[in-house]
Amino acid sequence: FEVLECSWTQLSSDMASARDLNQLISSHERYVDSILERALLTEESEGERRQLDKVFHAILETCAVQEQLCEYAELQLERHRVLVRKEEEAAARQQWGLDDDDDDLERPQLSIPLDLVARLKVKGSEFKGCFETMRELLGSTPRADLRSLNFRLDFSHFYTDFACDAA
Repeated sequence: FEVLECSWTQLSSDMASARDLNQLISSHERYVDSILERALLTEESEGERRQLDKVFHAILETCAVQEQLCEYAELQLERHRVLVRKEEEAAARQQWGLDDDDDDLERPQLSIPLDLVARLKVKGSEFKGCFETMRELLGSTPRADLRSLNFRLDFSHFYTDFACDAA
């Protein structure tokens, strides 16, 4: 949004001051070039774009593992609710314990599978590494807009402080 709005403002100003078709065409070319550069779609921005793609990919992979974890937890909670409901119904009938046909409803262990926890930690570490690489890349770029983006990503110093605590 910022890329388009700032570029459009400049194009509008340039169009208003254009005295001939050549100036108008030149203004439009600068407008398109500005959008491409600021949207990281030029060859010069390929490194930043690729790193941003890696960050987004790491985010999506982390979300997928987290979704599996949530689905597992929801399944466990539903099994627990069914078991509690059956026990309450049996208690209301003054029957204690479960029937023989409820063998599959043993009181579930409400725990998280260790493989999901391990995968979530790995994906979290991958994201952290990709994000830190992107911040380093943005911090060392000659482009002021990308250095500003780096500043905005860590405005509260959360990532800087986190990196210092980890070291």
